[in-house]
Amino acid sequence: FHSDVEVETELYEGRAPDVFGALDAMRKEFGLGAEAVTPLEAMLKLRNPQLELMLPGVLRWLRRLDAAAVMYCPLMNVEAALAAQVVGIPSVALLTTAGPGSCPRAVEEFFAMCGISLAQAQEMSTTFGPKLEATRRMNSRYGLGLTDLEGLEPFGMLDVLARSSATLV
Repeated sequence: FHSDVEVETELYEGRAPDVFGALDAMRKEFGLGAEAVTPLEAMLKLRNPQLELMLPGVLRWLRRLDAAAVMYCPLMNVEAALAAQVVGIPSVALLTTAGPGSCPRAVEEFFAMCGISLAQAQEMSTTFGPKLEATRRMNSRYGLGLTDLEGLEPFGMLDVLARSSATLV
């Protein structure tokens, strides 16, 4: 067993862990209090700032283990695939839904339930300065080729699957 909290020190030091990393703590740091934005808006805006803080720890961990490959959940652990790419080892996605084709519909329903349209999500993802800056820094530092519209163009696409050697469904 390896604990994200122990491995991803850049993210968790001084922040309380929650189901989505340290999203609640980061919301406060970035001035996105619960009264100002929905949880989905916070996830859209803080995805890459949080990934940027996750990657150093995951990279150290993979190197320390001398990992030969990574198996990960493409819905919850994008950082694993990104770190595998940086380290130069294969990654295998384990998709526990009814295949990649199920994701657009699930994302559409989730967004509707949260009251956010695709256009609003795209605007949130392309105008929040800290997200744009984190994306730029990760691309510069690691050569990842991330975009500001990951998962939103086309809507519901799991961009991370393109980084994997295989996807198990």
